[in-house]
Amino acid sequence: LLSLIDEKEMTDFLQQLVRCNSENPPGNEKALALMIRDKLGDIGMETRLQEVEPDRYNVIGTLPGKTPETLLFNGHMDTVKIGTLDQWTVDPLGGEIREGRLYGRGSCDMKGGLTSMIYGIKALADSGIEREKTVMFTGVIDEEVFFKGTQKLIDTDVISRCTRCYISEPTSCGLAASLQGAVEFTAVIYGKSAHCGMAETGVNAIVPMADFVTELRKKETVVPDRCEISFDRQVFPEEDMTRAIDEIEKLFDDICERHGVNGELRCNQYFMPWCVDREHPAVRAVKECHEKVCGAGPEEIIFRGYAEIEMLDRYGIPGALYGPGNILQAHRPDEFVEIREVTQAAGTYALIAYDFVKAE
Repeated sequence: LLSLIDEKEMTDFLQQLVRCNSENPPGNEKALALMIRDKLGDIGMETRLQEVEPDRYNVIGTLPGKTPETLLFNGHMDTVKIGTLDQWTVDPLGGEIREGRLYGRGSCDMKGGLTSMIYGIKALADSGIEREKTVMFTGVIDEEVFFKGTQKLIDTDVISRCTRCYISEPTSCGLAASLQGAVEFTAVIYGKSAHCGMAETGVNAIVPMADFVTELRKKETVVPDRCEISFDRQVFPEEDMTRAIDEIEKLFDDICERHGVNGELRCNQYFMPWCVDREHPAVRAVKECHEKVCGAGPEEIIFRGYAEIEMLDRYGIPGALYGPGNILQAHRPDEFVEIREVTQAAGTYALIAYDFVKAE
């Protein structure tokens, strides 16, 4: 099965994905979705596009088995914006290869992972192994902003027959069975404006805000009457999300009362922490299959970013995070992924899929 993974062909495909701009915003994933759909069709999957918003599509591929019980491989097609070109030393849409690393926006997060999953499934399809169960691949839009793609899968029950899932977030081929959550806020404090020459007649909105976040008091040319910040509060799996939000709200109210000012604190959105039993079959499968490919078990980590695995878990599909690329490279200039990790992950996915679909 592992011998059916052609690293050169896989690398060429990853270069094509990286060269296809799928920045979000604005959310132009369509060209990438069409490219992936065609590849899934080429390897023998039943494919379709699912419209999420006008001209924005999830791509869905199914490799049928004798029964409808399904293994889900899920990954997002959108990337963050390229940013300032002067900060890049390579073409962010070039897919350039240097010393075993493939560079470009999304190479790490998560076009390398998409490629590994697709070629893991391709190896299974090419093997001709009889499949008792079904394998599904979903490439989704909008993970970097509002998670509309995976939410659409859930809302339309496309994945209702899935009993296990994997998302190829960049874990350096480590195993993440837990996820750090977060809650995002916007805080606004209203003071009273005044010229610095008569500062005592105003209320500097920065001062109470500075007490709220950090020692931020600086010299000003005017006394501003409004100060706004956006921030997030990281929430670990052992913490309670409601309590974390309540603590921030109480702190903000106390600061406003202390300074005699009005303010607004908005909770924009939050992402629940997540964990799965480390003895769950989905977790054991990663450990066992990675070891067969690499000769040793994967490093076990807490994923220090958001991933849609918790949405799928709440829907009733347990799983794990595992993928090529170092999360420290994501969203940065000169983003890259190690080609050897893409190959390792593809092999692990192929073995996971085989273990799932094979006759008992």
